[in-house]
Amino acid sequence: MRSHPSENPSVGILLGLAALVCLAATSARAGERPRVLVLAMDSIPLYIVERYIEEAGPDSVIARLGTPAGLVSSFPAVSYSAWTGILEPFGVDRPLGYYGKYYDRNTSQVTGFTSDWLTSDRPIAQSPWHYFFHWRLSSVMDKARAYMWPEDAGFREARDALDVFERSDREIFFAYVVSTDAIAHTAGPDALLLFLQRLDGLLSRRADANGRLPFTLVMLSDHGVAGGEVVENVWPAVEATLSDAGFTFGDSIQEDDDVAIIRVGMVTAYEVYTADSRRHEVAQRLAGVEGTRFCVSREDETVHVYGRQGEGTIRRKARGGEEARFAYTWTGIDPLDLEPVLDELQSAAPDADPDFFSDSAWFDATWKTDTPDALYRLYRSFDAVENPASLLCSLESGYAFGATGLAWVSWLAHGDFRWTHGALTRTGSVGFISSNAPEWRPGPAVRFNEALRFLTGSDRARDAGRNPSAGTGEGAGHSDPPT
Repeated sequence: MRSHPSENPSVGILLGLAALVCLAATSARAGERPRVLVLAMDSIPLYIVERYIEEAGPDSVIARLGTPAGLVSSFPAVSYSAWTGILEPFGVDRPLGYYGKYYDRNTSQVTGFTSDWLTSDRPIAQSPWHYFFHWRLSSVMDKARAYMWPEDAGFREARDALDVFERSDREIFFAYVVSTDAIAHTAGPDALLLFLQRLDGLLSRRADANGRLPFTLVMLSDHGVAGGEVVENVWPAVEATLSDAGFTFGDSIQEDDDVAIIRVGMVTAYEVYTADSRRHEVAQRLAGVEGTRFCVSREDETVHVYGRQGEGTIRRKARGGEEARFAYTWTGIDPLDLEPVLDELQSAAPDADPDFFSDSAWFDATWKTDTPDALYRLYRSFDAVENPASLLCSLESGYAFGATGLAWVSWLAHGDFRWTHGALTRTGSVGFISSNAPEWRPGPAVRFNEALRFLTGSDRARDAGRNPSAGTGEGAGHSDPPT
């Protein structure tokens, strides 16, 4: 891994002296109990962190945090639903949609982005998770620079987040680095190794001679990233399929044949809004589009899975304070490829209900499969936002869904689009979490909305449990919502 030009000896000495001053101030202010920095980074897969630790060796600060655990993301595996779930233990409200642009069921209209920024309260309601962070990039220009020059922007974000944390007196401090998402999308996951190397350097300047940090650090990411080959945008095929069947695309649903589809970014999942009377037909037609692996809808406690050559049904049972139980059945070819898992569960508990198994049993049996934690994630996806979709669709490898114009912009800036996330599949769904917190007792993997729950047992968590809509945006270059 190469070093960055700015990391020359003289700069390193000056930064080291500055870090020592901040370190001393941090230790004196915190007393015997170290403060907590939650460093949230977008789109860093578990396998990249494992590879970095192997290459950097056991003496690196990141390695000293211990073996990272897999963090199984939400579905869709995108920032809005994933970070909302991760921050759920701290009382973060649900966003209005799966992205900044969304379908408002109250007004029956697609809205978001510019229209929301013209009012005082909509940006916060649009993405409460974003405003929860004490440190984050907020301005449009900052984010644009991050996606144009992500490698340098990622280093600056990590550096500035650490500096602001050290100047802060918060017991628990949440910082969010978005440039890692840009690195993953434009340069691929291998480029994240350099980011981790530079982050390790920033941390090492704050560590003692034994590599121990003077604060508790929790590092995590919201999902992984998948790809490698040039992706094909399925939007033209989706548009043609539904148009040929007599459906009309628009920003509002007034008639039975109206359909609203949100096109933001280039990801491997997409949401569809339809009239309830046509939902089943639309799902079956979209399941037949090349590149679509399956689509799902939910009615009460039942999720319907529509594949190209088969359909599945997920049923959920929950009684009182008991752990929820899930059952999965299908006809034709299993669209979720869970038949081997079900056989394993039935063999392990021959006297149990042959259909329903505990939520934790399903998690343990599936997290290493190609569709990790599939039943819970698909069920939960319709509770993740204030305006849930009629249908959510997951794509196959080599395909993405998004705005055609954005694809052209990405090509002009970075070349062919090859790396993304969003689908249910493992590579793009599994992020990581690691920490030096003494109360952290990781297993091999954890569900996204349980990853930070270990922090809520401490009274200092109350410092973070403020109204998430009142995000302070501490630090230079970070803007608060309009007032």
